Amino acid sequence: GENNMKNRRNGIYRGACIIFGWLLWLTSAYGQEPVIYSTQEPYEQVKENLEFAITNQGLLIRGIMKIGEMLDNTRKDLGYEPVLLRGDAFDFCSAQHTYAMIAADPRNIVNCPFTVVVYVTLEQPELVYLAYRVPQLLGSNGAQVSAAIAEMLDTIARDTIAE
Repeated sequence: GENNMKNRRNGIYRGACIIFGWLLWLTSAYGQEPVIYSTQEPYEQVKENLEFAITNQGLLIRGIMKIGEMLDNTRKDLGYEPVLLRGDAFDFCSAQHTYAMIAADPRNIVNCPFTVVVYVTLEQPELVYLAYRVPQLLGSNGAQVSAAIAEMLDTIARDTIAE
């Protein structure tokens, strides 16, 4: 009777707390707005500067995804209007930051590699944009590790567009 009802209420309460916690994590993990810079430097120069800024931090670029080319090659078949003139995503890792991130909580592995994108829109062809997203990390020192990663990414961005 009464014990079953009490256990049921506790179970519902625990379930609601778990769901609420999961929703909070989702909004914090994916709710982070990208950090965006812009410059009037030529696109190829910005790409070259970004490559140098990444390697200057002692980091290895794992790949460059040609997002603009992919969209351009597929948009006609898919019936899409063009949005970007150019777009590339640079993927890279930092052993130091990746270790700290995963030591804080192994689930943070989902945030590796780090990515910085360079793109030009049809609406503003005179501007080259540089953007990245700072990961919101799990774990007791996740915020501290996230701040260190944000500093690294911002240094790379600022070195890229430094005039």
